[in-house]
Amino acid sequence: MTSLAWRRAAEASVLWTRLAPLRAVWIAAERLVVHATRPIGDDALERAESVVRASIVARAIGGAVTMTVTAWRTSIARAVWRRSSWRLDQLAGPERARHAGMMTIAAAVTALLLRGLSTRSEPLTWVVPVIALLVGMRLSTARVWK
Repeated sequence: MTSLAWRRAAEASVLWTRLAPLRAVWIAAERLVVHATRPIGDDALERAESVVRASIVARAIGGAVTMTVTAWRTSIARAVWRRSSWRLDQLAGPERARHAGMMTIAAAVTALLLRGLSTRSEPLTWVVPVIALLVGMRLSTARVWK
């Protein structure tokens, strides 16, 4: 719709006219937020970005990201993951759900076992792994879906 069509529809709508004062307040609030949070100035912002880009910390972070990406691309873990994900893609729906359920069960049991090895006890940290365990158990018993 063109802006003229929107304008005509807005004028014809009872709801739109009733909400006009609320819309005006909302637009004013948006303008206040934009005014309060806008950048100082384009040239000052560009200078600040260039200083950050040239800093030792930014170069160290960039180098760490590059090393991590390179390590992932050449890692054995990535090769195993790609091989196993390819096998999962070849399975039918119920079989894929069963495999996903078994992997979820393994992850949940691992989380619960590692929680027991913790030096401090945190309350309710068992809830999410138990929910994941229950979901995994349900998925691992999946039947043929229709």
